[in-house]
Amino acid sequence: MNAGDIYRDARELSKLSDSVIVQIPFVEDAIEAIRRLSADGVRVAATLVFNAAQAMLAAKAGAGTVCVHVRSDRLAGARMASTRSRDQSRCSACTA
Repeated sequence: MNAGDIYRDARELSKLSDSVIVQIPFVEDAIEAIRRLSADGVRVAATLVFNAAQAMLAAKAGAGTVCVHVRSDRLAGARMASTRSRDQSRCSACTA
């Protein structure tokens, strides 16, 4: 699928309703399509975004929404660290 195909399909979907937000996977060919669609007033959500650099590029291309995928194992580790830190602060507060 190239930028022209992405653009054409997204324009067709956007004609269904003013409420439609077209989701476009953030692949290399999508950047041009997102720019063109945004310039035409089509609301775009960039999907399959995995890091801050891609998120910034998608936003600068005109995506009104950027769906960032976060690895669940990193989330679990962050939750554990947050819980551990919170528990340690409670313990030290109780003994002070």
